[in-house]
Amino acid sequence: MGAHPRCTIEQDLPTLSEAKKPLPNLGREPTPFMYHPIDLAPLRVPEYTDQDVITPVHLRVLRAADANHWWLDWPVGVRHNYHRARRGDAVKRLQIVQERGHAHLTNWGALTVIASERSTCAGWAFLLGDLTLAQRRKLEGIAAVEPVWAPDGEWNCQDWVVSVMRKAVHAGVMDNGIVDDAIEEALAVPPACRLAYYG
Repeated sequence: MGAHPRCTIEQDLPTLSEAKKPLPNLGREPTPFMYHPIDLAPLRVPEYTDQDVITPVHLRVLRAADANHWWLDWPVGVRHNYHRARRGDAVKRLQIVQERGHAHLTNWGALTVIASERSTCAGWAFLLGDLTLAQRRKLEGIAAVEPVWAPDGEWNCQDWVVSVMRKAVHAGVMDNGIVDDAIEEALAVPPACRLAYYG
């Protein structure tokens, strides 16, 4: 697998010459230096709850003129059919992000959010499998402790997502061949603002 393209949604991260090392507390800092992002899951209402159903999980790629970002997500809540997330859907999202004013990435664990126009209509979705609630919870557990590395000018959100998927394969949550194909296709996504869906 070739080098991952820089995640350009992460702006001006410093290049450190020291040996690669994980950030303490997954890159999280205490309030008031950093605030936890909005998470709808604690509301405990059906519209934002991950239901006990089989649900498609996707590798998402936002590859636009000003962004190159990877994350995992799946739809949550009560609906008549479960599909890839569309604008306005509640989704469970696994990703690392650069918080404003901080020169590193942060892993907040799984967050339930509303899918935006940009994340659904300017992104690509690669199906990783139809997972049970137990499998999705195991995937959340893997992502919740996945380290975030100190900036080195190379490591980025793609590396983090790939590591989570590889560990999910090892845990029996995902299929190795499907993950390999998704990574290969995601790396080949051109910088274009259009919706694509595979799976």
